[in-house]
Amino acid sequence: MGAVGSDRGLMYMQAVVFDFDGVVVDTETPELQSYEEMFAQYNVTFPIETWIATVGGNLSFDVYEYLNATVAEQGTGGSLDIVSLRDRRRRRHWELVLQEGICEGVVETLEQARALGLRIALASSSKSDWVVPLLERHNLKSYFEVIVTADLVQRVKPDPELYTRALSGIDVAPHMAVAIEDSVNGLKAAKSAGMACVVVPNPITSRLTWPSELSYVRLDSLKDLSLSDVSATMINR
Repeated sequence: MGAVGSDRGLMYMQAVVFDFDGVVVDTETPELQSYEEMFAQYNVTFPIETWIATVGGNLSFDVYEYLNATVAEQGTGGSLDIVSLRDRRRRRHWELVLQEGICEGVVETLEQARALGLRIALASSSKSDWVVPLLERHNLKSYFEVIVTADLVQRVKPDPELYTRALSGIDVAPHMAVAIEDSVNGLKAAKSAGMACVVVPNPITSRLTWPSELSYVRLDSLKDLSLSDVSATMINR
């Protein structure tokens, strides 16, 4: 386990709170594929670096408006039907996600948490109608005492509200909980909530520039995570 920054974590861990997209199921690689396919239909290069910066949080970059404006600027077509385009792209994303399995080490980590008597929650910037069906599809929903999604809060990551709501639901103080994240937006949310954070970047989020001012533990895979070690060695500020 390689520590990044100066975080020494928490002495008495009582809970682990999972992000969903990119941590439990890699929905982000299929999402990128669905966007790239859509853009290719109009011979436009997908602005991957701009999009990646929004992963795991508030989607401040409007992909469809960008495509519409670019097509108009190039004079390669008229105004696009954004509603129809969005629906088709989302259906393609779902189709691709259904081909995905669970991310490496997820079940093992959940079983570790159960064996250690930890409370287990989930905090996701996606909506419940996305998260819950996929948890049920992979027989994972029963692990989580509390599931907090975008439709239950006012602000998503990097705002800490998702995490504070999840911790309130399991009645655990932030300094006694660790978040498992894959994105910079998620890391910022967890740290703002007062939690320790383990970051496991996926093929998409590994391309992000990670903030040096935040302390966290970074792993290549959840299969490398020992919650016993985290509990013994991390002392959250």
